[in-house]
Amino acid sequence: MSKTKSLVFIEDNRDHAEIISFYIKDCYPNYEITLITDGEEAMIYFDEVISNKDKSLPDLVFLDIKLPKFSGLDILNKIKSDEILRLLPVIIFTTSIYHKDIEDALAAHANSYIVKPDMPDAFGPLVDKVISYWTSSQHSMLIDRINAERTN
Repeated sequence: MSKTKSLVFIEDNRDHAEIISFYIKDCYPNYEITLITDGEEAMIYFDEVISNKDKSLPDLVFLDIKLPKFSGLDILNKIKSDEILRLLPVIIFTTSIYHKDIEDALAAHANSYIVKPDMPDAFGPLVDKVISYWTSSQHSMLIDRINAERTN
């Protein structure tokens, strides 16, 4: 049996979150999904990951830009400024097509910037490509190694 992978979705749009969660649960049954619905909750989650070495790093983070309480860029900056968290692949997954948002996210070291499709049924195939790329790469093995070192 393969190792359980952990995905974090930081998404305040309930419809988008439900579509993505349903798709992953159906297509990736060995993936654990953590759904976070606002920026403050995301900050608390990553503070816990930093302070609690028994809490594993997620294998992949999907992050919306427009969130209540703290923006996606605030969260991205927190992740990328931490010595361990900065290694996490963070995919900006947003409806924003503004060049400034794209530039700011990439300048803050987002691993990718993906504009959500207009049609909800297109979410699944797009999310599938992202998950396949990031969890089958050498990067995934790096996250596994870091998690093993943190718990020993």
